[in-house]
Amino acid sequence: MTKENREFAIERIKEELQLRNDRLWEELDELNSDKIKDFAEELELDGIRFCHKCGKPMIEGYITPDMGVYCSCECLEMTEKEVEYQYSDEDCDCIFYTEWEI
Repeated sequence: MTKENREFAIERIKEELQLRNDRLWEELDELNSDKIKDFAEELELDGIRFCHKCGKPMIEGYITPDMGVYCSCECLEMTEKEVEYQYSDEDCDCIFYTEWEI
C-alpha cells in the first residue's frame, strides 16, 4: 500500500468513526440529559462534559475564556470563521477546541 493510499484509508476510517460517534450522540440526546449526567457520574467518567447550550454529552468541544464548554459552533452562536479567527489570534484569551481524556 502506498503512503497516499494509506493516508486516504486513515482519513476514511476517521470519517466513518466520526459518523458513528455523531449517531451515538444523537441517540443519547434522545435520553433525558439528567439521566446521562447521573450515569456518567456513577461510572466516574470524568472526561465527559456537557454542552452549556444544548446539554449534549461530549468528550471534545470548544472552551470559552469563562470556561464554558460547547459542542459546536452552532451552540457557541458563532460561525466557524469567527471561531477560527479567535483561535488564530495568539495574543487573545480565546475560544479553543480540545478533547478530554476519559
